Amino acid sequence: MREGPGRGRGAGTSCLARGATGTNLDQMASTALELRPALLSHARELTGRRADLEADDLVSSAYLAMVVNPPDPQTLAQLNDWLRVVMRNVNARRHRNMHGATVVSYEAIQQARARGLADE
Repeated sequence: MREGPGRGRGAGTSCLARGATGTNLDQMASTALELRPALLSHARELTGRRADLEADDLVSSAYLAMVVNPPDPQTLAQLNDWLRVVMRNVNARRHRNMHGATVVSYEAIQQARARGLADE
């Protein structure tokens, strides 16, 4: 396995064994912990000027998701990408919960369009 977190695609093509059971999950967790500095950096980009604790929470949420629903990465880059996507999704969900999310359904758009046509 390469030294450091690495960002290159296809990096460490044999660093992770297939499947995420038993020893493989342990190996994946160990590899994910090596990515922690890069993941924290990305989490700080996502959280902006908010506290470092939120960035740490994002990384912890990604690790928890990896244990609860293990991915099947073939490379270090795939594991890194998967963890980053989890952090992005968790951050977006937190932002929506904090600031309120406006959900617009297709039916609501159609009803508004029909009302607009009826007014003309």
